Parts: sequence; C-alpha cells; structure tokens
Amino acid sequence: MIALGDVPKWILKYKEKIERGEITAEEILEEENKIREKPLKLATVLRAINALGYSVADLRAEKKKAKPKKKEEAKEEKGIEVKKEEELAVIEVSKDTEKRFIEMKESWEKALGKPMTSDRFLNILLVLARLVEQGKTLVKKS
Repeated sequence: MIALGDVPKWILKYKEKIERGEITAEEILEEENKIREKPLKLATVLRAINALGYSVADLRAEKKKAKPKKKEEAKEEKGIEVKKEEELAVIEVSKDTEKRFIEMKESWEKALGKPMTSDRFLNILLVLARLVEQGKTLVKKS
C-alpha cells in the first residue's frame, strides 16, 4: 500500500481518473498549469503518478485502449477496415532467451514484492545497458 504522505496533494484529485486510465500525464500537466502561477514540469507529474503506485507506460496504453481516435471510430461505423499502425519494434528472440527473460523478471518481482509489466522490465534493462555503455554502474546503498 502507498503511503499518501509521500504523494503530492495536488495529484490526488486525479487519482480516480488515473485508476480508470482516463487521463495521461500530459493532460494532468496541462490542467495543473492552467491553475498555477509557477508551472509544473512533466517530470514532476510523472514522479507524482509513480508515487501513487501507477506506471506511466501502463497509463498511456490504457488511454489508447479507452479512447480510439475519432477518425477510426467514423471509419469503423461506415464498415471500412481500419489499419492501426504500431510504432513498437518487434524483436525475434530464441526460446532460451525468452525463458531467461521471464525467469529474471520473476526473480525481480519476487525481490520487489510486486508484479511489473514485461515492457517496464525491458525498459529497466535497456536503461541499465545504456549505463554500462557509458561506463557507469549501480552500487548497493550502504
């Protein structure tokens, strides 16, 4: 359970919409900056969403599922087949690699005590790989 003391108060008014996947971080930023003297940054909104315990990537995926584009809706009503373009790259991997990925993800989930999406885990691995490329490493907190 998330301690609400760690969560900025202003994000709580969006909590239900976030839970239902009806709002994105960019939309929250836009709404908040309309009412603030000093505008927020997108990174601040992203941290606040994460503090609530939600993944921003998951929210974006839910938002896309929840609200199809108006053009697509109109074409579907007319009986025209809509072709959706995916921007995601599909990577072919061996069964052994896939098995190892799943084992590592499950190990991390067990250590963290909570589940994570495959996309989120893959993003973490990519960030770690970039750090290694730059000659940086992570060390355990003392």
